[in-house]
Amino acid sequence: MLEHDDLVIAVDSLISRDPPLRGASLEAIWAATDSYEARWGAPALRKALLDARPNTDSPGETRTRLLLLRAGFPEPVINHP
Repeated sequence: MLEHDDLVIAVDSLISRDPPLRGASLEAIWAATDSYEARWGAPALRKALLDARPNTDSPGETRTRLLLLRAGFPEPVINHP
């Protein structure tokens, strides 16, 4: 039901520097998704997982990163000091 960028934002928030669920990781989400291989929405979630990055801090950061990648820029460093 969510657009691709919104799914990526949701996953990024689960694996942020201050996640709402302790112990959540990209690997754990992949494993859970693999167990629901043929379920509705699983393909869209798997596609979003390819663009998700751990340790992000905000939806704006994710939107900007995705926009830069689509424009052909290299992968930005997340939370560069």
